[in-house]
Amino acid sequence: MTSPRRLSGTFKRGSSISIRMTRENPTGTAVDLSGLVTRASFRAGSVGGSVLFTLTDGDGITISAPTTGVIEMKINRTRSALMTAGVTVYFDVEQTNPSDSEYEWQSRTYFFKPDEQVTR
Repeated sequence: MTSPRRLSGTFKRGSSISIRMTRENPTGTAVDLSGLVTRASFRAGSVGGSVLFTLTDGDGITISAPTTGVIEMKINRTRSALMTAGVTVYFDVEQTNPSDSEYEWQSRTYFFKPDEQVTR
């Protein structure tokens, strides 16, 4: 099991947050995401913490060009307002294939610590 990886960047509570990742196979080639269902749950304080919100295909998750392996996640202002400044948020990405009940892929766990939005 790999340890969680800290995301770099600024994550302000109450603002839009974009996270982009590319899924690659062990040789570094992009994985074709065609037909896969994607979701990511964001949890407060620990990997077992309470779920703050979940992003899904079309609701926070966009895969514009499946053959590139790029997964784009956008946390809108309403969702990021659910985070508490200074409390670490953990998430991973899960993909399943509706036509193959055995297929399941899960990313490593990532985390970040949101800051308070000064102008809010």
